Amino acid sequence: MVSATEETTRVKVEMAVTEEVTYEFPITVDVPVDVVDDTEALTEYLDLHDELWVDDLPITGGSLPRCR
Repeated sequence: MVSATEETTRVKVEMAVTEEVTYEFPITVDVPVDVVDDTEALTEYLDLHDELWVDDLPITGGSLPRCR
């Protein structure tokens, strides 16, 4: 906060705000058999192949950044 006696000047700045969100939603996708029982491998596979599920995100409007 600026005190009443402090000198100020007006500046124009460019701000960037990054927002992190989490969406939880059920989906059925086809994945290789060898990743099914390994949570880490399945997560990595789905991250690398987001085209399998990204269009099913339950949101509207705007554009989605890629997961990588």
